[in-house]
Amino acid sequence: MSIRVTVAGRPTLGSRVFAGPNKDQAWAGTGYKIAAVRPVTDELLLGIAGVAATVIGLFLVGVLFFVEGGMRGPAREGRAELWRYMRSGTRIVMLLFAMALLLSLALVALELPWARALFVVLSAVLVVANVETALKVRATLVTQSRTLLLNEIAGTVGVVAIVALPWILGGLRPNREDLTLAALIALATAFTSVGAIALSTFDIARLDAVPSGGGRAPQRAGTEALTEVRLLRPAGGIYPATDDYAHGVEIRNPQRLVFVAGTMGLDSAGAAGASLEEQLRLVWDNVRAVLAAAGMTLDNVVRVTSYLRDVDYAEENAKARVAALGRAVPTTAIVTQTLAEDWLVEIEVIAAG
Repeated sequence: MSIRVTVAGRPTLGSRVFAGPNKDQAWAGTGYKIAAVRPVTDELLLGIAGVAATVIGLFLVGVLFFVEGGMRGPAREGRAELWRYMRSGTRIVMLLFAMALLLSLALVALELPWARALFVVLSAVLVVANVETALKVRATLVTQSRTLLLNEIAGTVGVVAIVALPWILGGLRPNREDLTLAALIALATAFTSVGAIALSTFDIARLDAVPSGGGRAPQRAGTEALTEVRLLRPAGGIYPATDDYAHGVEIRNPQRLVFVAGTMGLDSAGAAGASLEEQLRLVWDNVRAVLAAAGMTLDNVVRVTSYLRDVDYAEENAKARVAALGRAVPTTAIVTQTLAEDWLVEIEVIAAG
């Protein structure tokens, strides 16, 4: 039988597990008493490792299906925010399962000091990953997925327990039972996180069903095909396109189209920017605002038309467009007289999602 020295019913820092035949033995006058602790067997540790290894395989398969189906859809700022958190959360779950697996195997195959060293390394990696994930919990995540917010809080509590509890119970030399407890908490925390990630798919479905700019959501028929965008760059038969634009774009199965009116480089008060550079910045900021009202971003833009007051503005306009979109799209630049002398550029776009 294994026993642990305790004071006032609580384990002491640096306490050790002793072997003795009499569990009721007491040390008179010392304030210490002996409490029975169930020993951890190799069979239990191998069972924990087996469960962790099995769930890791199932989780990886689930992630593949989740990425392929659950997270695909029209680009939206809220969806993108959830996706960033999902990637970090998936990494946390894998680390938790890995800790349960590796720590259990180490306690069976290695001497206790080496198992402690492995626990220290895994704990450091887990803490760093959890802090990075916590930084991704922003206001949009709070309002758009309470499930993931609660999971982040519960997961952080779990990580703290995993890292701290063995040292609290065992002092500077946590024993086999202390480290096994950390492995079990890691397994339980990972299971909880998997459940939260699965439930978050309902939040993602809600984002797709309700446009952020209000109005009626587009009707979807069963397993409707996803929107696909393909740039058209003919290898011959036409002059080559430069890097800042494409000859055409093919859009397959668009669920929604948004047509943005000609947008000027005006601030919120209606004043034109002082320079072409400033007006181009304001134009793309204004386009972002219009697209956001439809639950889209600049990633959804598939066509751009620019109206320039002077032909000399063409180069700077092209640079601003590529900087804003980060890619080439079909575009047309027209030199024309604008409605006001200080309106140097006007841009209209078409977006699909």
